[in-house]
Amino acid sequence: MRQTTPAQPGPGVLDRFLAVAAEALDPDQRRRVHALSVAPGDGGEERYRACELLTRVRDWTAAALGEAGASVPMLPPGPIRTGDDAFQLLRALEPVADEMEAVGAEPALRELVGAATAAARSGTELGPLPAGGLGSVRAPGVGSHVVEEITPADDDLLDVGRRAGQVLDGWASAGLGDPVDAAEETVRAAAGPPANRAS
Repeated sequence: MRQTTPAQPGPGVLDRFLAVAAEALDPDQRRRVHALSVAPGDGGEERYRACELLTRVRDWTAAALGEAGASVPMLPPGPIRTGDDAFQLLRALEPVADEMEAVGAEPALRELVGAATAAARSGTELGPLPAGGLGSVRAPGVGSHVVEEITPADDDLLDVGRRAGQVLDGWASAGLGDPVDAAEETVRAAAGPPANRAS
């Protein structure tokens, strides 16, 4: 298995998400968000949590684009569970980010789409296989190419958490919902052990 940096004890992906999401809140909301803190999990739990955050990022981004009257791209349906799912999200969001810049969209919406795009880019390293590295057809007589599984680096996991917090902030700033309720719902969905959920 390939891993770009060894796993180090420290803040987990959900704590990074909560810390960034709380930055723009009033003191009472900030206190409530910080109370949602979750201990970091093992590598599989942190990967699952990052995937859950990416699923929320996709949904919050689609809602913000729709509310702003912008065209909403065909985003990958269903939960994001792999780096390849994140790659599909990235492919859908990159043209939107370029379009937002070209048409002079509101800065807050551009920032939200930019953060969502960056989260998806970091999510491409979630594995289990390199994004875009799924099997391919080979000519007869050509040996098979084995794609090695990857383990996400802490930096990629934490960047997904940071960017998801930025997207939640943009989503809430657009008046699309209560950031504390959304953070609580997200933590509740992502915090349980992966063994108890279908992947």
